[in-house]
Amino acid sequence: MIPNSFVHKRLKRNKRESKQPLKACFIGQIEEIKGIYLLFKLLEKLNSSIMSRLVVCGTGSKVNEVREFSKKDNRLEYKGHLPIENLQEIIAQSDILLVPSVWEEPFGRVIIESYNQGTPVIAANVGGISDIVYSKKWLFNKNDIDDFVSKVYHFYSLTNVEIKREIELSYKTSNFYRENITQHIKMYDKLVNKI
Repeated sequence: MIPNSFVHKRLKRNKRESKQPLKACFIGQIEEIKGIYLLFKLLEKLNSSIMSRLVVCGTGSKVNEVREFSKKDNRLEYKGHLPIENLQEIIAQSDILLVPSVWEEPFGRVIIESYNQGTPVIAANVGGISDIVYSKKWLFNKNDIDDFVSKVYHFYSLTNVEIKREIELSYKTSNFYRENITQHIKMYDKLVNKI
């Protein structure tokens, strides 16, 4: 099997010191199956000294709920649908990407895009996501808000050395997906030559 590939420019990333409040992002469809309500619960359980901002990008049937929640908690910033360049910038300026899906995601491309910017991911342990996230310690049980909070708090508590290591692992993981275009070409040529 050859994994999906992508090519995006790497941007200058946000620098966070240990115990500074987290800046997080969610990028995807604003739908119940993507775990949008878990994001609300997460913010309700974490105070601003742990998570100072959650940027939400995307469109979907639950946009009004996101807008309403942002009126109650100004840490949630809803940006709507944005061009890929803007999304890459948001990822690079975030400390973590959150992927709280409640359905069996087949791949989770946004995770690889996040890793490409050196931004670690905390995600639900569903579908193909568990194959992409580089460490099981950043996977939480589906629909389990306490486990989700625990993973975010663990990330918040990392030392500077540990933060640097997670960023390096993110870049390293993305390289696997950046450098496989030649594998796709070879496989395509092999298939064409068989016809």
